[in-house]
Amino acid sequence: MAHDADLDTVYRVLEDTGRALREERDFADVLLEEPAVWGVQSVDADGVLVRLAVKTVPLQQWGVTRELRRRVKEALDEAGVEDPFPRRTGWLRGDGPEGRSEALTG
Repeated sequence: MAHDADLDTVYRVLEDTGRALREERDFADVLLEEPAVWGVQSVDADGVLVRLAVKTVPLQQWGVTRELRRRVKEALDEAGVEDPFPRRTGWLRGDGPEGRSEALTG
C-alpha cells in the first residue's frame, strides 16, 4: 500500500474480500479457515506491505491466490486505496559523438 493508506480501511477491505471468497460455493471446500489479516509485515521506501493469509486444501493455493489477489485489487480500487507507485531512475550513457546521458524513469 502507499505510505498514506488508511490501514483500518485496508484491513476491512482484506477481511471482507477474504470472507466473501470463502462464502462462495466454488471456494467453500477449498478454503480451510477464515482468511486472516496478519497486519503490517514491512514498511520500506516502496510502501507498506500488509499480509492476508489463507489456508487451502493441498495444491489449490495457486488458484485461490490468483483469484483472491484479483478481488483484493478490485476492492481496494473501489475503496479508494491507492497502490504505491515507486519511481526508479536509470541512466543510459551515450556512446555517440555527443556522449549524452539520458534519464529513464518508470
